[in-house]
Amino acid sequence: MDEKSHAFGFKMDAARFHYEQMRTIFKQNQSRFFEIARDSNLPAPEVIRPFFYHYDAFLFELTSCFDILL
Repeated sequence: MDEKSHAFGFKMDAARFHYEQMRTIFKQNQSRFFEIARDSNLPAPEVIRPFFYHYDAFLFELTSCFDILL
């Protein structure tokens, strides 16, 4: 059980890291996110693409946490 608890904590820390990275990227580039939201045909600027990489990793880590719990 201790091993599972350690793995869960590690995954939660990783999820928190990716969440904080997303928040930082969003705060620094809010206007670009809103531009894309207004016109979805615009490609994502290179400066905000890491947001989506962190988003995918964040969801992966949370899914891993649920797997550990089950």
